[in-house]
Amino acid sequence: MPEPTNEQPTGEQPAVEQPTVEQSADPKSPAAKPPAAKPRRDRSAADSAARRRALAGLRATTGGVGVLVAAAAIAAVGLLPLPSFGEPSPGLSVTPQRTALQQVCPGAILRLGDDTGQDAGTATAVDGAVVRENATVGSVDSTGLPGAASAARVITSAPAEDALLSGAQSQRLSGSDLTGFAAAGCREASSTAWLVGGSTTVGRTTLLTLSNPTGVEATVALRIWGENGAVSAPGMSGIIVPARSQRVLSLAGFAQNLASPMVEVVSRGGQIVAALQQSITRGVDPGGVDLIGDTAAPSTTQTIPGVQMPGPDTVGAQLGEDGYADLASALRLGNPGTEDATVDVAIVPEKKGAEATTQRIPVPAGTTVDVPIEEQPVGAYTVSLESDVPVVGAMRTSVFSPAANAQAAPKTDFEWSVAAPALAERSAFTAAVGDAPQLHLVNPGRTAVSATLQSAQAAKASVLEVPARGTLTVPLTSGSSYTLGDAAGLIGSVSYRGSGAVAGYVIASPGPTSSPITIRR
Repeated sequence: MPEPTNEQPTGEQPAVEQPTVEQSADPKSPAAKPPAAKPRRDRSAADSAARRRALAGLRATTGGVGVLVAAAAIAAVGLLPLPSFGEPSPGLSVTPQRTALQQVCPGAILRLGDDTGQDAGTATAVDGAVVRENATVGSVDSTGLPGAASAARVITSAPAEDALLSGAQSQRLSGSDLTGFAAAGCREASSTAWLVGGSTTVGRTTLLTLSNPTGVEATVALRIWGENGAVSAPGMSGIIVPARSQRVLSLAGFAQNLASPMVEVVSRGGQIVAALQQSITRGVDPGGVDLIGDTAAPSTTQTIPGVQMPGPDTVGAQLGEDGYADLASALRLGNPGTEDATVDVAIVPEKKGAEATTQRIPVPAGTTVDVPIEEQPVGAYTVSLESDVPVVGAMRTSVFSPAANAQAAPKTDFEWSVAAPALAERSAFTAAVGDAPQLHLVNPGRTAVSATLQSAQAAKASVLEVPARGTLTVPLTSGSSYTLGDAAGLIGSVSYRGSGAVAGYVIASPGPTSSPITIRR
């Protein structure tokens, strides 16, 4: 495996109304009786004096007995065990039964209509994606989702202790209507996903794929925001995705001419894998494709690793041409909350000694903004976000290659790099088939991390030193699978960049499977 390159740090449902019971006076309540008349004093003075002495003695006697009874009661209470506060109640440790490891690969790039331009309301697959997968223990079973337009694949491996599963896919297109390179990692199903990227303006097609690998029907609800706020449209809730199937929806069916979509996907019942597919056509020329996986959930801190900047000389000459405005690099920020956000953005080069670019961006509540980013020198960058309220983010970059001759179209492609979650102690990933894949690791912590990288084809792991608040870039082998160890807290992605091609995807750790849990009464 090639030697790693070590980079220095650079920096509505309505509330249920509870029934109330009105309190009223009971008409049958007995009225207060008048005080009884005092008895006539007809006894002699001597009898009265004797009676008073007897009563006084009785009071003295009963008072002493009362003291003794009270003392005995206190002593008895002292013999009883008192409840203990602050001590945990007894618990039972239970280890759930191991389940099979499972991921979904999104499948081939889709177009609306067939290759003749007919049946424009139906999504059809364009050729097929190349899928690679690996399990650290045992073998991998790969099957297609029945009826999935994109031929999405479900990869599964048997449960085993310390087992990890990974997969990735890639596809290169060079047709008259779709060109470019797209790559994506296979992901575990979940009940919630956030998607940032795409557009439904003229010449931009964005499709939402909902894949349900489980044996339970999923009911999906969408929330969509854009540059003008939240989108309200029929059909955004109650979307049924049958068990072991896929649904494909066009975002334009909910909001046309939406320049900056942000989507939250929530499922009940079966869990799903959600993704976006975007394609661009400028006039009659195809402008690239991309597969956009889910981004990290809203947070006050976000990290977008491995952003491939094309360089100002690569796209600058085309930006003035009609339809090429979105060839420029842009950062999309989404604020799904009810309070305005102020986001501090740092674009940090992975190249040693290069300076970071910073700026402060306001994001109104319930909206998205696309921020043009000044073209940086060609290379890989980390984009860091610090916000006063939770936000999501993704970065769009493009590549451009001039036409080879007067009859040919220029080669353009684009990528949405999304924010990545922090890694667990051990994670697995696969480098999809493509040109010059690279691993990007970001260490946001204050201490250096010594991680290990084990290729499925190598007998020995490599040690990766990731400096505090720094990055590390490692060349990978196309189509190979890897295991990251001792990587807790790091953030990672895989990237590709070539002539007229750019793509990438984040690395995600597996969800909890069979860790022991404690049940308490």
